[in-house]
Formats: sequence, C-alpha cells, structure tokens
Amino acid sequence: MTRTLKNTSEAFIILLIGLVQFIDILDFMMVMPLGPDFSKDLNFNITKMGYLSGIYALAAAISGLVFSSVLDKFDRKPLLCFSLVGLAFSTAAGGFACSEATLLASRFFAGAFGGPATAAAFAIVADVVEPSRRGAAMGKVWGSFSIASVVGVPFGLELARVTSWRMPFYTVSMMAIITAILIYYKLPSIRGHIDDNKNKVKVTYFSLLSHKNYLVSYLSVALATMAAFMIIPYISPQLQVNLHLPREQISTQYFVGGVLSFLAMRITGRMIDKYNATVTTAIGTLIIGATLFGGFIFPQMTSYIPIVVVFAPFMVGMSIRNVSSSANSSKVPSSFDRAGFMSLSSCFSHLFSALGALFSSYILYKTKDGLIANMEYIGSISMILFVLTIPLVYIIEKSLHKK
Repeated sequence: MTRTLKNTSEAFIILLIGLVQFIDILDFMMVMPLGPDFSKDLNFNITKMGYLSGIYALAAAISGLVFSSVLDKFDRKPLLCFSLVGLAFSTAAGGFACSEATLLASRFFAGAFGGPATAAAFAIVADVVEPSRRGAAMGKVWGSFSIASVVGVPFGLELARVTSWRMPFYTVSMMAIITAILIYYKLPSIRGHIDDNKNKVKVTYFSLLSHKNYLVSYLSVALATMAAFMIIPYISPQLQVNLHLPREQISTQYFVGGVLSFLAMRITGRMIDKYNATVTTAIGTLIIGATLFGGFIFPQMTSYIPIVVVFAPFMVGMSIRNVSSSANSSKVPSSFDRAGFMSLSSCFSHLFSALGALFSSYILYKTKDGLIANMEYIGSISMILFVLTIPLVYIIEKSLHKK
C-alpha cells in the first residue's frame, strides 16, 4: 500500500522533519566547538574558525540560489532523501580530512547539500500544517536545535575527547544515512504544491525577487544570520581562550543552554500562534543583547557571574528568534513557490552568515599573550544588526494581516 498524507499523522511527519533538522543542525554546530581539538592536528589557526562556518554557509547559499527556481517542480520526498545522502557523504569526508584544505572542501559540500535539505524540510511542515497551528509546529521542529545542543554537541565533544575528533563526523554521517532510509520508506509522497499550481504559474528568480513581502523577509533573515554568525563560531574560543573555561566544561555549557532553549521554543511556538512574531522576536533580541553585553562587549563581568549565565541565555534568545522567524516566513509564500522561496531565503541566510563569520575572522587576531582580540567589536555590531530586524518582522506581519 502506498503511504499517503491521509493515512500518515501530522505528528509523525513533524517528528521525521525534526530528525532531519537535528542532523542538519548538529552537522553544522558540532564543528565549531571541536575547533580547539582539531586545530593542532590539522595546523588550523583557531582565529580562522569562521572560515569553516563561512565556507559551509557560502556553499549552502550557492545551492539555494541555483535550485530555488526548480525545487517546487518536484515531490518533496525524493528531494529530501537526495539532500540527506549527499550531506552524509560530505560529512564523512570531513572525518577523513588530512589538512586544512581538505576539511574546508568537505564542509563546502556539506553546505551544498545541507541548504536544500533545510528548504525541503520546512516546506514540508508548511505544506502539512495549517497557518493557525504553524507556530507550535515550528517550535517542535526547532526543538531539534535544543536537542542537538543538549544531547548531540555534548555527546560529540565527549566522543571526540575519548576517541578522536574524527569520530563525531562519522557518527553524524551514519545518522543521516539511516534517516534518509527511514524517510524513503515512511514519509508519504508530498506533491500538493504541484497540484495547487492549477494556473501553471512559472516560478522564476524574478517572481521570487519581485514580491515586496518576499524581499523584506529575505532582508530580515540576512541581517539576523549575519549577526548570529559573527558570534557563533567564536563562542567556544571565547569561553576557552579569553574566559579560561576548562575544555571539560564546554559540554556542560551546551547542555544547560540546550535544556533552557528547548523549553523556550515550546513556549515561543504557542506565543506566536496566540500573539505575534514581532513580540517574540523582540524578546529574543533583548535576551541576546544582554548576553552579548556581558559575554563579549564587557567580558570582565564574568568575574562576578557564572559563565553559564552568559552563554545559556544566548542559546535561548537564538531559539526564540529562530522559531519566530520560521513561523512568520512560512506564511509569506504561496504553496506552489514555497520551496523556492525557502531555498532563496536559505540562500540569503547562508550567504550573510558566511559574510558574518568571515568578517569576524578578518578583524579578530591573537595577541602576544594568546588571547583573541576585538571580540567587543563583533559583539557590538552583532547587537545592532539583531535590533534592526525587529521592524522588518513587524512590516511582514502587518502585511500578512491585510491579506
């Protein structure tokens, strides 16, 4: 019997998509905290960690741009399976890296497959969940971010500590293969977006770039991801090098932050459905601003408060913003160009996250005493960019209410 949407529960589909997001996020998140581990082995300058996240994001941006106008022509299921298999092989290649160049190359291909996987995953959620309940659904899917932080990253760090930094790459690769097989046999065919396009409207780059709401949404995503990835690649180096946190305590930081962000995501999803994304975005931004102030701009404050009080709220704030952004953006496009919109949105997201990471790598440097200098500058710029996204979210939300 062919599995269809009618005989497959919405909860099961969300669970599968959450698993995809868990792997995709873990594949990206685990590399940065592992930096101090493989930097010596591969002779990788720790102040250039932004290159790894930057090249991943750049590849995802390129693939998002290339495929944005064609993704909606295909069934979502085989597209997702293909992206996951490609991600699996690329991540495994990272474990076999023997130099800085080969690691960068593997991360480039991982990004090229990770971008379409994310676009297809969120398009599926928007396809099967009604707009009135989409905030809660996105909160559940984004819960994979917290699980990756609570379970995935700490487990990967401990696995690397007791075996080798290469083992987490192999493990994530195997998880991606297993998930692709599970999706192939359990996820129903999803072609409703093709059937909805009764007038055979052609999805083109022009159509995806000419709509006002689409453009505002792209800009909001671009600024937020640039702000985030000016900071994210340097959280572990900041904690270990500048704030002198012992290596064995890094896993604890991710665990605590992940637990709190998981709770925050579930609450945020319900808040968006009941209130609006502008309010939740502002709350998330306020929390992030406080952590940037105490952890990057004036890090001497950590002499008086525990480091976890600075780090964990950053993850909470990012989680709140991620759910708000995903739920709000999913309501912008029509069903027949949804994957294209999300792919192009992913393109802008990854492109500007690459720019953010590379910008930070450019202005940071190691001092004679081994510290990383100029962290306060990237913290300040990041805070400004986050604040600028709030009015953009309001503009999108206001225009949606007029429909």
